[in-house]
Amino acid sequence: MSRTTRPFSPRFGLNPIKRRLRESSVEKIQQRRQVLMQGLEDASLNWWEWVVLTGQLREINTAERWMETILAAPEPSPPVIASETLEQDPFPSGRSLALRQSEFLTLNPNAFAADPDFQTIKSVVLDRLVEKLSLPLTNQTSTPLEIDILKSVKKQELFLIVLRQFEALLDELRFSQVPRSQIPLRQSQILQDLWQNAITDFLGKYRTFPSGIQDSLNAVSATAIVPQILLDAPLVNSAILSRVPLFVELVDHLLFHSDLVMDQQVYPVGSSEAILQSEAILGNVVLQVSNAVVQPLINRFSAVDELRRDFFDRRWLSTREIERFRNALSWKYRVQQWVMEPTDIFESQYRLLVFSEIGLQYRTLYAARDPELKILSGVPFIVTLALETRDAIAPPLQAAVTFLGRGVVFVLTQIIGRSIGLVGRGVLQGVGYVKGEVRSRSASSANQRQP
Repeated sequence: MSRTTRPFSPRFGLNPIKRRLRESSVEKIQQRRQVLMQGLEDASLNWWEWVVLTGQLREINTAERWMETILAAPEPSPPVIASETLEQDPFPSGRSLALRQSEFLTLNPNAFAADPDFQTIKSVVLDRLVEKLSLPLTNQTSTPLEIDILKSVKKQELFLIVLRQFEALLDELRFSQVPRSQIPLRQSQILQDLWQNAITDFLGKYRTFPSGIQDSLNAVSATAIVPQILLDAPLVNSAILSRVPLFVELVDHLLFHSDLVMDQQVYPVGSSEAILQSEAILGNVVLQVSNAVVQPLINRFSAVDELRRDFFDRRWLSTREIERFRNALSWKYRVQQWVMEPTDIFESQYRLLVFSEIGLQYRTLYAARDPELKILSGVPFIVTLALETRDAIAPPLQAAVTFLGRGVVFVLTQIIGRSIGLVGRGVLQGVGYVKGEVRSRSASSANQRQP
C-alpha cells in the first residue's frame, strides 16, 4: 500500500529564531561601532591606536555584512506609516519601495532597462549612496579634505543634506522642463545652486554670531553667517565646483534616461552597471560639494569659538591645529593645480573621490581630455612637458643603466672576483708551504737532539 509523502513542516519555524538573533546581533554591532567611533574622535590618539581602532571598525562592518547575508530578514508586510515617521524621513519619496527595488537589481541587472522610471532610478541611486553613509567616513587618501575638520555626526548630516538638495534639484529641473541641450550650459549655475542650498540648510538661514561691534545702546551686533559665506562663491567655484567631472552626464542620465558613457563603456539606463557608475559619480559630487560648503566656513569663521564647538572635531579646536590644517589645504590646492590635474589631463583620466568600505578613497577612470590638454599653459604645461620628456628618456636610459649594470657585474664577478680568488689561493698555498717548512725544521732539530 503506497503512502503519500508529505513535505516536512516543523511546528516552530526558524523565522522567529533568526529574527531574535538578527535583532541581538544588530544591537551589539551598533553598540560596538558607536564605541569605536567615539574612540576615533579622541584627540589624544597616537598613530598605532588609530590603526587598531580603524581595523576593528572594518571587522565590525565585515561582521555586519555577513550577518545580513546569513540572517537575512524575511520580507515584512507593508507597514502603516504614521505622519510622524514621514516628517522624520529625510527622503520622503518612497524610500522603502526604492530599497526593495535596489535589492531586485542585484538579482535581475536589466530589470528596469526595458521601462525605466525617473523616480525609480533616481531613488535606487540615492538609496545605495545613503546606505554607504553608515560605513566609515575617514579620509583614506594622501591629501587633506575640508570635511576632515568636521565631527563625524556633522559629516553625515552634511552628506544627507547635499543628497536631499540634489534630489530636490533634479525634481525642479524635471518640473521646469529644462531642455536637454541646456544642461551643459547651466552646469555652473546648477552646482552653485546646490552649494548655496546646502549651505543654507546645513548652517541655518538665520544663524548669526557676535561681531564684537557695539552700537549706541552698548549692545553687541550680530553678523549673519550665510550671506558672508556666499561672498566666496567665485573662489569656491574656481577651486572646487568647476572641477567636478561628469556632472552633466549624471544629470542627463537620471533626468533624461540617456545611456551612461564613461570609461570607454556604454552602460544602458536601468542596468546594474549604470547604477554603480552613477553612484560613484554622485558620491564624488556629494563629497566635493560638501568640501565647498566647509571651505569658506574654515576661511572666514574658524576663529568663532561657537562654531568650533558645534562643527569641528576635537582634534582641530586649537588655533594652532586649525592654522596647520588651513596651510595643508592651501598646499593641496597648489599641488592639485600645478601637478595632479595636469597629470590627470595628460594621462586622460578623471580622479573621483568616492565612498568605500574602509573610508573615502580616490578612483580613476578613463576620459578623453585632449581639448583641455591643448589649452594648458604656465606651470601645468611645463609639468606635462616634463612627463613627456621622462617618458621619452626613460626607456633608453633604463636600457643603458641595465647594460652598464650588467657590465659592472661581469667585471666584478668574472675579472676582479677571479683575480681575488687567484690571489687568495696563492696566499693559502704560501701559508701551507710555510707551515710545511716549519714542521720539517722542527722535526730535523728534534732528530739532532737525540743521542
